Amino acid sequence: LPKIKTENEVGVETWISKATTIPIPDLIDFDSSTDNSIAHEYTLHSRGPGVTLSDVYESLDEEQKVGILDQLLSILLQLQQYEWDGIGGL
Repeated sequence: LPKIKTENEVGVETWISKATTIPIPDLIDFDSSTDNSIAHEYTLHSRGPGVTLSDVYESLDEEQKVGILDQLLSILLQLQQYEWDGIGGL
């Protein structure tokens, strides 16, 4: 089951990057098996730009906080445009 989880995560990230404008870090590499140098499945991504929201949230003014909510709403609206036949992985 873990192998399926990793492959599904990669599939979802690939779909998001092709079907939406939602910014996600680039997938550099992944291995869904344990037959590798670390003996574990893994995904390796590029580091996204910016800072962690939790590190700066208290210093933001109301306009900046509303801007963040607008960005989150945009992401949710993009994802909501698609209908799925059921639950589960891609």
